[in-house]
Amino acid sequence: MKRIGILSLIMTAMVLVGCSSQEASDQRIAFDVPVEIILENDVYTFIFEDEAFNEKYLLFKEELQGVDLDHVASITTSTANMLYAMGITPIGISSSSQLHPDLYARRANSHLGIVNIMGLPKVEDLEGGIQVIGDGTSTNNEILVTLNPSRTFYSSALPNNHDGQGEGISSLMNTSAIHQSNFEDPFITIQSFRDLAKEQNRQDIVEKINAVMEEMALNIETARQMVKKYEGDRSKTVAVVQVTMGDELFIMNKNSAAGIIAQSLGLNNVFGDQAQNLSLSIEALIEKDPDYILIVGMGVGDDARYKMEAHMRDSLSKYRSLKAVINKQVIVSDMSPSLDFKIGHHIREIAGQVYGEK
Repeated sequence: MKRIGILSLIMTAMVLVGCSSQEASDQRIAFDVPVEIILENDVYTFIFEDEAFNEKYLLFKEELQGVDLDHVASITTSTANMLYAMGITPIGISSSSQLHPDLYARRANSHLGIVNIMGLPKVEDLEGGIQVIGDGTSTNNEILVTLNPSRTFYSSALPNNHDGQGEGISSLMNTSAIHQSNFEDPFITIQSFRDLAKEQNRQDIVEKINAVMEEMALNIETARQMVKKYEGDRSKTVAVVQVTMGDELFIMNKNSAAGIIAQSLGLNNVFGDQAQNLSLSIEALIEKDPDYILIVGMGVGDDARYKMEAHMRDSLSKYRSLKAVINKQVIVSDMSPSLDFKIGHHIREIAGQVYGEK
């Protein structure tokens, strides 16, 4: 059995079986490891040793009991995509261009508007397609009730848009929030669904989930190896910043998912002890002058660098004098606030920009 500490990507107290205690003690950075990856018989399992994480896992696992995996719906796009990634095809989805291409193509009423309730097709006329039940900001409760899914899922990551929908239909049917805000959430979600699929002898879903978990684990292991092999200075500082669709910039502290990833990669977050979601100022950046600036884009990818400069336009010369900017160490991740099973990819991506070949 092989145990890989997710937050211990640089081989500290938790190390791969076979590494000596001397090798572990030679590392200069050590972290607690509340989540672990275990590899046994070519299958990965996520373990939650942290008490709060484990309680969260057990509660969600219990909440899923009785769910018919062939008869679920999703009123948010991110949760529909997560279900589909696990081999679970919802019977009802919200129409969005951000849906997985297969789900988007299978919308039974994709040619009709979803604002006018009377214009929606009857459920019995689907002909094998997937019923559109909303547009991502509102839900057609009438059609959802007619579908009568075993469970309707929604994302808790964006409460202003989604929790209201989930609460609004909870009086009509069984609903469950898939949490996507915290670092541990994707690991808890996929482990819980695999437990359920195993209990229901759904080997097709189990195999699909195993493949996703393997990809998550291997991406994390790749990142860990990058850090392990790095021979340069490891006393690096970073400012972790989120850029929103509205081009606003906010500080991400040590408890944010991006902050945890930065710390696990051996980067000291200069804003780690600040309150979450404080607006970022050029004065704060100049005062800290970090080695790296990690920009977490809300789906904006490389455009985040340009948005960062646009935000700093009144102090652009000061911004360009920062150490991270001069040394071209402004790194970007397209990790969304709605965390999903791509979190392993984001960890590897960030590690590659810090410790990979320059």
